[in-house]
Amino acid sequence: MNKSGRPVDVVGVHRVKADNLEHEVLTTEFLLDWPLDWYQRGRELEKWVRNEIRPDAVIVYPITIYVEVELTRKDRLSLEKRMQVYEDIEGYVLWVTNHPERLKRLKAFAKQIRERALFALLTDECWHDAEGKTLDPRQLLDNG
Repeated sequence: MNKSGRPVDVVGVHRVKADNLEHEVLTTEFLLDWPLDWYQRGRELEKWVRNEIRPDAVIVYPITIYVEVELTRKDRLSLEKRMQVYEDIEGYVLWVTNHPERLKRLKAFAKQIRERALFALLTDECWHDAEGKTLDPRQLLDNG
């Protein structure tokens, strides 16, 4: 860190393209609240997920939660196609974003995965289901 407390280096297990750096840093910040042995990222994901899913991370204890960090405004077709790969998964998919309007948009497009979709803002400590019910993530994970 420099004198102002801002990081000057980002260290990871794989090389990150400059245009994806913010996404990787925010994904890491989100996951820092969880014990390291509860989630997988990068190459470690290969043993947990099918190739076509490719989430940003997977929380693997005690239930499986695929984590998708969405920072850009994708068009409807792209979002629906992305959500389609989660139609037959076991567990949940957690959509995390940095803006309340984007969160609303994600919820609106999650019709085909409604029963297994969860949503969160990067700044929140709680998650929401597709109906808007607030969930405590630790309680959800403890109850499996």
